[in-house]
Amino acid sequence: MKKIFYSVMAAALILGGCAEDKETVDGAGTGTIYGVITDKATGEPVRAAGVQLLPLGVNTVTFDDGHYEYPELKPGEYTLNVTKTEYTDISGYAITVESGKTAKGDMQMVKLPPSLRIVDDSKKDISLLDFSNTSATSKSFNVFNDGPVTLQWEIVESSNWFSVNQKSGTLTSGSILAIIVTIDKSKITGSVTDNIFVTSNNGNKSISIKANSSN
Repeated sequence: MKKIFYSVMAAALILGGCAEDKETVDGAGTGTIYGVITDKATGEPVRAAGVQLLPLGVNTVTFDDGHYEYPELKPGEYTLNVTKTEYTDISGYAITVESGKTAKGDMQMVKLPPSLRIVDDSKKDISLLDFSNTSATSKSFNVFNDGPVTLQWEIVESSNWFSVNQKSGTLTSGSILAIIVTIDKSKITGSVTDNIFVTSNNGNKSISIKANSSN
């Protein structure tokens, strides 16, 4: 009788172990995180964004349609961090995983703006080109895109005694372009100061042009 009892118990333990193994294989008792990362302004999917799952420290990237997925996770509390060049990071996005369910982790990323600067050849900010004490009739300044995304710019001249060699353009991130300013002293009487205004898709800048008729 005891032998029969122990045989039944052993069989039950073996079957229970097999069932537990099957649950592990089938992913039963776990949950999934699934989400789509999009651009907040356009609604377009953000591909190749880095997604980190904490506290596991597991990393993945979004597909062409902006989606990412973490399957077969133990139920519990998790956080997500998302990074992408040209976008503001998303940090500490809290999400709860429940057994047998898919937790939605859709997020929107904000694109960083370009950054307009007017600089010299050393990339130092400047606000004046002074022709007063020189016989030179041409000098230059640089339009510099100090931001992570493309900058569109345009120059508005405010005087007829100087001109520039280029009035508009597009600069990719980190690009710089020299603008040559040429003055016409025949149109100057005494000392004069005027401005060049540079407008862009991220703010406006100006640089003063100073000259006199004596040099």
